[in-house]
Amino acid sequence: MAVSSSFREKFRTAYGSVLWTMMVLRWCDRKWVRPKETAAAEARLKAIDEEAVRLGLRPQMDQAAHDKAQQMATMRLDVHCSGGFDPFHASADRALTKLERLMRSRQGS
Repeated sequence: MAVSSSFREKFRTAYGSVLWTMMVLRWCDRKWVRPKETAAAEARLKAIDEEAVRLGLRPQMDQAAHDKAQQMATMRLDVHCSGGFDPFHASADRALTKLERLMRSRQGS
């Protein structure tokens, strides 16, 4: 199943967004203590990861991770924890939903 370069770019961008929100959820969950919600988001990401690898999107996943790592080198996550769980959980949910829809749209192509 071939994946277009346009899809690869959209995936890399959406995946980077998911990595960001998941990183905040993981880091701040110690303060927020919302393990069920965080675990559900982790399960969704795992399913996306498995499908993406199957589609040959590992290079885009790696690039997104590299980009986020560079970004995080200049930021501190604990600053974001003070904003509360709900906004970041909602952001993670939106980012995961967008990525899931993108993955499903690929299956229909």
